Amino acid sequence: MRDITEHANLSRATFYLHYKDKEELLTKSLFTVFDEVIEQIGELSAESLLTFDVEMRKIPFEHARKYRDLYRVALVSENSLPAISNSARAYVSRQIVSQLQRILPENDRRVPLPVLANYLAGAYLGLISWWLEQDETVYTSDYIAEMFYWLSLPTLNLLLSIRNPPPPPSSPN
Repeated sequence: MRDITEHANLSRATFYLHYKDKEELLTKSLFTVFDEVIEQIGELSAESLLTFDVEMRKIPFEHARKYRDLYRVALVSENSLPAISNSARAYVSRQIVSQLQRILPENDRRVPLPVLANYLAGAYLGLISWWLEQDETVYTSDYIAEMFYWLSLPTLNLLLSIRNPPPPPSSPN
């Protein structure tokens, strides 16, 4: 805590007025950067979800690359806590549910939205965590975004009846 408060030029008392502990600071910081992704993507429509355009699907992965250090500390490092990862998954899941509730009619839902959202959020954060542990020159954010989409396509197809899936992604090299 001393390192954090000294770096931020705050007293410990001031820090504790705003945060219960450093885990809460880290979790709230992660949620703040997640909010940036949500804002960049905007509200999805049924059309955008069906096509999930290439530029839109790159946004979360490019964001993770940009904030690599924060994501690694929160999700990957030896000191990261399961509670932070669980909070991150729950947060991402809630965002997915809120998007899908608007655009997926209730009678078309083959899987309950919380189940689908937690599946996708877990897969997304798991892939991000794994990717951030790799040498960053091996896989670009664009390639990982394509891999995530390709791996998620069977689920999206099942739920949304995508008629013409895109071709498989090419090799990263």
